[in-house]
Amino acid sequence: MFRGPDPTTIELAYMICAFGGAAFFILRVVMSLVGGIGEGMDGFDGDSDLHVQDSDSSDVAFKFVSFNAIGAFFMMFGFAGLTSFIEFGLGYFGSLVVACLVGFFAMYLTALFFSQVRKLQSAGDDFNIKKTVGESAEVYQRIPKNGQGKVQITMNGQLRELDASTEGDYSIESFKKVVITDVIGVQEVVVRPAE
Repeated sequence: MFRGPDPTTIELAYMICAFGGAAFFILRVVMSLVGGIGEGMDGFDGDSDLHVQDSDSSDVAFKFVSFNAIGAFFMMFGFAGLTSFIEFGLGYFGSLVVACLVGFFAMYLTALFFSQVRKLQSAGDDFNIKKTVGESAEVYQRIPKNGQGKVQITMNGQLRELDASTEGDYSIESFKKVVITDVIGVQEVVVRPAE
């Protein structure tokens, strides 16, 4: 595995980076998948250390430097450096250059991957219930007289379910079309039958 009978200092350094980075990266990914346990551990509000600002002409709007990306950097830096030093015999400088290039590429891919995942997670976060006033909806659960039911509305390409009551002293049956006339709180709307 090593060039000689015992690992050299650079081989040990690459091994520590590779296995330490891999363990850290895997731990972070598992924690993220188990309900965002690691969200507050960055000390930088989730994964945002440095943020490349979004512009109208660019889709490269993601957090490049994050703990996930740093873990990926050290993991791939170590494995690439170790492989290029031992298997390809590139020497100290050559293996260091390869390790840095591969590490930064892994960092970029990781940042890009997590930015895409974040976009999927926040696709519906732009919902503003006040913008539903005047919009059409469909009764999902019967709205009883002086009671509360549920309506479904599609906003920003997302189907939403909201609590609903009528604006008058009447009930509205399920699957009827309604118009939202007012908003009560953060999850309830007032509706009337559509014309």
